[in-house]
Amino acid sequence: MHFFLQTENFLKHKIRSRPDRSELVRMHILEETFAEPSLQATQMKLKRARLADDLNEKIAQRPGPMELVEKNILPVDSSVKEAIIGNVGCFLCGGFFVPFSFSVSLTVGGAVYLTLIG
Repeated sequence: MHFFLQTENFLKHKIRSRPDRSELVRMHILEETFAEPSLQATQMKLKRARLADDLNEKIAQRPGPMELVEKNILPVDSSVKEAIIGNVGCFLCGGFFVPFSFSVSLTVGGAVYLTLIG
């Protein structure tokens, strides 16, 4: 019985000393909203959907790795950069330089992959 009284007193103390709503909003535990409680879940879903749409739009507009190389934002070796910008290269074949075209792929880590085209 003593254990239950201790627990009851502990819980009463916690309830009396809990922070008020404004403090919970300030601590970002609760959202500040003026919507009816029955609409708050829908309001939160709408807010998240709007944020997801904004983020997807910004991701779609961000520059690709090729543009980052051209603007000297993504560092690569200068010979690779010249080849990337020109999209044409040469290789030595039997003592002759043979021109070829290629596409370039860059990874987030900066690795360069060249794919020969026809």
